[in-house]
Amino acid sequence: MYEHYMRQDKLLGRGAANARIQYWTPNKEIFEFPYANEVALEECHKRGIDVMFGWEMIEVKYGPAKCKIAVFRNVDTGEVMEKDFMSACITPPSKSHKFLDDAGLLDGKGGIDVNKYTL
Repeated sequence: MYEHYMRQDKLLGRGAANARIQYWTPNKEIFEFPYANEVALEECHKRGIDVMFGWEMIEVKYGPAKCKIAVFRNVDTGEVMEKDFMSACITPPSKSHKFLDDAGLLDGKGGIDVNKYTL
């Protein structure tokens, strides 16, 4: 994704030479698995991707000259900030399927409860 956005947008004249990718999440980590999180953060650092933990997007609106603005709220302090952007990949919060929950197959976080050694 990184290579696609940065190279294509710059080649097509849609992205500024100093454009950056940012990853915003209300969570305190990218992955719940420490090693996977460590690897992802290392890759983000190497590629110059800003990682913004603890910020929940609450609104997207248009500003002057039709620029897009995302409104974020800090999950710890409640502080609200606005950030203009050109393009975004947004993943809304999701929940587990009811039939899996009814069958008792889910753990407390909505994932399938498996033996991590045998899966």
